[in-house]
Amino acid sequence: MEKRAVIKIISNASPEDDDIIEVISPGKYIKTEEGYKAIYEETELSGMDGTTTTLTINDGHVILEREGTTSTKMVFDTEEPCVSLYNTPYGMLELTISTEKL
Repeated sequence: MEKRAVIKIISNASPEDDDIIEVISPGKYIKTEEGYKAIYEETELSGMDGTTTTLTINDGHVILEREGTTSTKMVFDTEEPCVSLYNTPYGMLELTISTEKL
């Protein structure tokens, strides 16, 4: 099942961080056998214009994938940390993601 949707993402880098980032974009919402997907296009405001973001939400973990001017695959899993490469127009970063709560 696929539907058009308004995707709202609210995030911060750490629970102690008061600097909250909020993104609202038109996109689509897909119900899959394993869970859900939300797909939207990044904007110039986010600094990632030309990038498609896909959030895959399943039991116990969330996967964030970006393809375009910025590319990455990040796995947010409360069971174990994940190492991810984040490729931007300015260079590549290696990130370790430790998820406390989903």
